[in-house]
Amino acid sequence: MTMKRANFQSLLFEGLREVFFNALKEKDMIYKGIYDVRSSKKERETDQSIVGVGMLDLKEEGVGITYDDFTEGYSVDYIHDTFAKGIRITEEMMEDDLYSVMNKRAQALARSARYRMEYDHASLFNYANATTIFTGGDGKALIASDHPLAGSMGSTYSNLSTSDLSLSALESATTIFRKMQDDNGLLVNITPKTLLVPPELEFDAYEILNSSGKPYTGDNEQNYFKGRFNVVVWDFLTDTDSWFLLADKSDGAPISFERVPISFKEDGDFDTGDLKIKARCRYSFGFPDWRWICGSMGAG
Repeated sequence: MTMKRANFQSLLFEGLREVFFNALKEKDMIYKGIYDVRSSKKERETDQSIVGVGMLDLKEEGVGITYDDFTEGYSVDYIHDTFAKGIRITEEMMEDDLYSVMNKRAQALARSARYRMEYDHASLFNYANATTIFTGGDGKALIASDHPLAGSMGSTYSNLSTSDLSLSALESATTIFRKMQDDNGLLVNITPKTLLVPPELEFDAYEILNSSGKPYTGDNEQNYFKGRFNVVVWDFLTDTDSWFLLADKSDGAPISFERVPISFKEDGDFDTGDLKIKARCRYSFGFPDWRWICGSMGAG
């Protein structure tokens, strides 16, 4: 669709006190604080895990030692998608726009691109328990009760909570991190740092994490979680009772690859004089491992 003067008569005449265009502030971009954002120069990126060896075996006197091997674990592909949108404006519309609204075409497209990126990256959490949308190298959803341990045949581990956000739910999630295992079933040191919640749980999260005593009880017990986690409220989370406890980025994080940053191109149509501008970007995202998160989509 081409933007013509007939569609914007108000912009062709003097006298308007103010023209509102993108006057409302954008939401802050949250995903870059959660994802490990990297650049890419290839058609796709691939992560491959290698499983090490288990703990030492007991060696009896005079008996030979046992040998173990490194093995390949799970691999994850990140295939970059392309996103784009364009605007077409007549030459006359550009000439007669008294309020320079059409000059903000790149600003409008940039805002559209940023919104798309935030929306997409939040979807990993909005569908955190759905294998039909996102799956890891182990074939499981991001949060699942049966993540297989690649080096320990038949063994699984759960990073899924089925509880609504509460003090006891956080206690259980913290224990899940405490007992987190590698692919050989060995305990690993991964510490939760951030509580990620939708807007509907913002007040509950702050009450749980900032009360001096245990919230919602009449006992004078100390609140273990006071000040322990950062609270991040992500307005793009759509499940109103979902919550996620995340480890520090150094202990693992979802990955976002930027193949082509947001870029703009303008061109004119020689015959019509129309100005065309487009915004375009390419990126991919996903998770190479699941041990950095414990979460719930709520009890309901």
